Amino acid sequence: NAARHGAGASGPQRRRQDDAHQHHRRPYALARRLDLAADGDPADLAEATRQARALVRELRQVIAGMRPPVLDDLGLVPALRQLAGEAGEGISVTVSLELAGRPGRDIETALFRVVQEALSNARAHAGAGAAVHIGLAETDEGYRLAITDNGAGFDPRNLPTARAGSGLGLPYMRERI
Repeated sequence: NAARHGAGASGPQRRRQDDAHQHHRRPYALARRLDLAADGDPADLAEATRQARALVRELRQVIAGMRPPVLDDLGLVPALRQLAGEAGEGISVTVSLELAGRPGRDIETALFRVVQEALSNARAHAGAGAAVHIGLAETDEGYRLAITDNGAGFDPRNLPTARAGSGLGLPYMRERI
């Protein structure tokens, strides 16, 4: 039982266990704060909002760091084809993949997550009848990923500043690459 609670763990292992314990407690703290805010107290509502946003940021960081199991099970090319096939109603996805070999684990994960986010953005912003094309090719310099859709488009220079909890979008994709 002591080993289960980290007795005898030291250094990085102990810090990971402590972090996991703290992450586990945060949703309960938020639930308790929401109970307190039920009477409409502005201070409790503000604190609940702060806690909720912090929890969402944390969850996004955890999710972003995870490697999708489908990459280990199938590899990048089949995983991207599967992702395209599961894009959902109202969205048509074509895929063009030209890879001579399998990218390294970190590159595979980054490419997969960028395509995943791009498809999510297309569903949210391109509208019904959206047609998306995913093109991935291996080049002498590395990999070239191009994702296009037939949505209305936008000027990236006129994007509003990202707000906490407002989605991952382009900043997330830029961070990945």
